[in-house]
Amino acid sequence: MERCDPAALRAMVTDDFEFFDDRGGLVATDGDAFVAQYATRCKGRDAPDAWRSRREALDETVAVFPIEQYGAVETGEHVFYERQGDGEESRVGRARFAQMWKLEGGSWKLARVFSYDHGPLP
Repeated sequence: MERCDPAALRAMVTDDFEFFDDRGGLVATDGDAFVAQYATRCKGRDAPDAWRSRREALDETVAVFPIEQYGAVETGEHVFYERQGDGEESRVGRARFAQMWKLEGGSWKLARVFSYDHGPLP
C-alpha cells in the first residue's frame, strides 16, 4: 500500500473486492473503484509538504485461518504512522483488521477487508 503501485494493487484484489471501515462504512465495492481511490491518494502524496501515512502490522497479533474451498481469513492489529513532507514520522493510532483472502486460479487475492476499532495508542 505504501509503495503507491496501482497496477500491483489491482493484481492483488478481486473484481468484487469490498472494504469496510468503522469510521466510513462501506468505502469500496469493487476492485477497480478501490484502486482508482488509491491512485488518487498516491498522486496527492507527491506534493513536497503532503501528509504521508503508513500502517505496520503487529506481528504478534497476526493470525491466519483457512476457509475450506475458498481461501483464508487473516486477523490482527496494526499501528498507523504519519509525517508531513520529509518531517519526522509519528505513531498516531491503532486499529484491528480482518481480511478475507481468496485463492483464485492459483493466486491469493484480497476479497474483503474489515478495518475497525480505530483509536489512540494505549
